[in-house]
Amino acid sequence: VVQWAWDFGDGGTDTVQDPLHTFAAAGAYTVSLIATTLHCSGSGTQNVLVEAPPVAAFSPDVVLGCTPLDVNFTNTSTGAVSYSWDFGDGSTSSQTTPSHSFVNNGTADSTFTVTLVASTLFGCSDTTVMSITVAPRAVAQFSHNATPGCAPLDVDFTNLSTGAG
Repeated sequence: VVQWAWDFGDGGTDTVQDPLHTFAAAGAYTVSLIATTLHCSGSGTQNVLVEAPPVAAFSPDVVLGCTPLDVNFTNTSTGAVSYSWDFGDGSTSSQTTPSHSFVNNGTADSTFTVTLVASTLFGCSDTTVMSITVAPRAVAQFSHNATPGCAPLDVDFTNLSTGAG
């Protein structure tokens, strides 16, 4: 064989023996090759299926709240058949539309990065992330210096609350 004429079915052509071709758009393409020697030629065709990439997307019903924060996720991804969720706290899920309870045992706000990977049957994937902020539990406590006495009685109060404000 001394000549090759490739037609990739998307407007692209090539004349090298072993081409590398990039299909920019999803679709079904019929690829043809004409191989020519000095006196003869032959041709062949094969189909190539190019899948559209998925788009990962989701929305939580709440993004900020107090611990424990129960969040329901609505998966709005397109073109995917499987999902992998990472809630940023060591928990994962493969459900399409999961719910998750975020817990903050600290004394300051905690932000959890939720990651969704949406995948197609052929392994194409897309990833998106969103943050959920969880405030610690507010505990109301106080002390005072009151001793029994007659009215009017002045009492000093000290706020010992945690997790508030």
